[in-house]
Amino acid sequence: MQRWPTSRERGECSRVRAASAPLVGTVEWCARRRGIIVSEVTSAPDVTGVRVLARYVVELTFDDGARRVIDLKPFLWGEAFEAILGDYDEFLKVAVDLGTGTIVWPNGADISPRTLYEESKPAIPA
Repeated sequence: MQRWPTSRERGECSRVRAASAPLVGTVEWCARRRGIIVSEVTSAPDVTGVRVLARYVVELTFDDGARRVIDLKPFLWGEAFEAILGDYDEFLKVAVDLGTGTIVWPNGADISPRTLYEESKPAIPA
């Protein structure tokens, strides 16, 4: 059976999506080939847990073991978040979508795991 060459073997990088997987293999090779600093394309850890601490403040657990805290109110803008800001009970329905590695609400609104990780602060141990 003939095997088709991979995009890496053909020297193609355009089909690689850094957000779909950790920075390994083809993504890293393409980044170096294009002269991109690898840290610019690394994906953030996925969110594995969320707990509401106070009004719009949540504690997040990431798959790298980090626990971080963030006030989400500044990020809840736009049409997707109108219902969440208008009704705090809707905000409380926040959950983790393990498929996308981030937090989501029943209306489909979500926030990038990279934003959550980079804009949050380490949780203070109890």
